[in-house]
Amino acid sequence: RQGISGGLTPDNIGVEYCCVIYAFDESPVEAGVLWAGTNDGLVQGSRDNGVSWTDVTRNMPDLPPDGPFTALTDVIAPRMLASTIVAAVDHRRRTGQGQFIDAAQIEMALQSLAPQIMDYNINGRVVTRNGNRSDNAAPHGAYPCSGEDQWCAIAVETEDQWRGFKTVLGDPDWVQDSRFDTVEGRLEHQDKLDQHVSSWSADLKRQKR
Repeated sequence: RQGISGGLTPDNIGVEYCCVIYAFDESPVEAGVLWAGTNDGLVQGSRDNGVSWTDVTRNMPDLPPDGPFTALTDVIAPRMLASTIVAAVDHRRRTGQGQFIDAAQIEMALQSLAPQIMDYNINGRVVTRNGNRSDNAAPHGAYPCSGEDQWCAIAVETEDQWRGFKTVLGDPDWVQDSRFDTVEGRLEHQDKLDQHVSSWSADLKRQKR
C-alpha cells in the first residue's frame, strides 16, 4: 500500500491521534474470481483482482462475455465512500478522533447484485448471457430482414401487445399454439417463438423515410 498511497499509512500519519481521516479505496487484494454488479441488472466479473471487469450477462449465449466500457467499481465506489467520509467527519466532530476507512470496492459494488443473488437463492436460476432477450418480454430481440445485414427490433411486453402483434403477423396458424398464449409460455419457448418470428421478418424490406 505504501507504493499506492505515496508512503502514507494509518500508522505513520497517526490517524487516532492527529484527527486525520484516512480513506483507502481499493480493488480487492485477494486473487480469484470476484463479482460485482450494476443497478441496471448487468453482472460484472473480474479475474485480475478488480483491475479489469467483464460483463458476464452481455453477448449472445454461445459467445464469450463482452467487456464493459469502464471499470465498474470506479463508478460505484466513490458515491458510497463519500457517505462514509461524511460519517467519519461527524465522528471526529463529536469525539476528536480520526478514522481509517479501508473501503474495498468489491464490497461496495456487491449490493448491486441483490436481484441476481435473490433469484438464485429463491428460484435456483443462474444469471447468464441472453443476447437481446428479456426476462419479462417475448418475443424480444433483433430479427433478420430482407437484404444484407438488415434487422428489425421487436419487443412484445404485454398481452395486448401480443394480440396486436398477431394481427400484424397476419394471424398465422402457429400463433394459435397454446404455448404462446401467455408471456410465461412465450418466455419458456423463446427458441421456437424466435424461429417463427424470424421466418416472418425475413421477408420484410426496409422502408424509406
